[in-house]
Amino acid sequence: MASQKTNVLILGCGLGGSTLAVRLAGKVRKHANIRVIEPRQNLQLPAAFQWVMMGWRKPSEVQRSLRPLVRKGIDLVNASVEKISIQKKIVKTKTGDYSYDHLIIATGAEYATSLIPGFEEYANHSYDLEHAVKFRDHVQNFKGGTLVVAISRIPFKCPPAPYEAALLLEQHLRSTGRKSTVQIFTPELQPLPAAGPVIGRQMLKLLENRGLSYKPKTVLKRIEKNRIIFDNGEAQYDLLYAVPPHVCPKPIVEAGLTDSSGWVPINPQTLTTKYENVYGLGDVTSVETAHGHVPFLPKAGVFAIRQAEVLADNLAAKIAGESQTTSWNGNGHCFLATGGEEAAFLQGSFLSNPPRLEFHTPSQKWYQDRLTFEKEVLHGKF
Repeated sequence: MASQKTNVLILGCGLGGSTLAVRLAGKVRKHANIRVIEPRQNLQLPAAFQWVMMGWRKPSEVQRSLRPLVRKGIDLVNASVEKISIQKKIVKTKTGDYSYDHLIIATGAEYATSLIPGFEEYANHSYDLEHAVKFRDHVQNFKGGTLVVAISRIPFKCPPAPYEAALLLEQHLRSTGRKSTVQIFTPELQPLPAAGPVIGRQMLKLLENRGLSYKPKTVLKRIEKNRIIFDNGEAQYDLLYAVPPHVCPKPIVEAGLTDSSGWVPINPQTLTTKYENVYGLGDVTSVETAHGHVPFLPKAGVFAIRQAEVLADNLAAKIAGESQTTSWNGNGHCFLATGGEEAAFLQGSFLSNPPRLEFHTPSQKWYQDRLTFEKEVLHGKF
């Protein structure tokens, strides 16, 4: 009699979930039922939403269908998670209930704009495609004036993103003859705090050289028409870009998977949670750092991808009855486009104490490398 297949259930099919599903299917497809629950029809590349915001990409160019996953033996369920029972090992959706032997939480973060009064009425952002397109139209119609870039809460996805947005918009407005001033407000103590004070100063110098005003330690309280209020003052704006508050999805919280951080704590090496055979990866998780720059690892797609690769290898070994395991080392990188087809580049070990990181100043090489990386991520998986 053939042995029963292991049921692997992946919640979320973004960069981490899709990487895990494809890699795992390639290793244990004959021995495991691999199912992904994802409400979206497409795999999207959030790092490229900035290009949509600037009018340099169409929405269709920064996403692709998830349907090819089915050809790899992966069961794709287009639905939202409604409830998770860790005790019963069942995940409920509107389309049905799904049992599991191994559960991977890879849903990513959600946006809670209602936490900031006035955010939904007056703020723009590029953290999803819909709002990136809307902001694109506002940028095209903007005649000049004061542009405010505000970070509402921490943590948030891709810490360089709002700084990249500010630099791209400044260069674009200047090159098109629309006289503007750009002001950045953030609750952070410095730019890119997870990278440490040295790289923070390098980033601050880059902003200052471009004439951008930087105001740290400011907490956004509410937004009004042409006026933004902080805990320690206020500012006027003609165009506003604000990072929305990020929260863990409600079903994850209600399942008891989170801790005081508000996110799913995981072992940084093995990606395991406090529950047996339940794992987490990507933006939905919290990973404590060994250094004092920030308490938790930044939320970034490149981390989700690397974590997924390690978890896929370890799950494949476990399903095959092997004892070998690999560990995630906390290495990662990110590109920061600065305008004029140039980008800065940051790479290194984010979990070492202190972080061993390198910051490379803007050049056309890093810009081209970023385009190559995005193409590989979006089209190289399946």
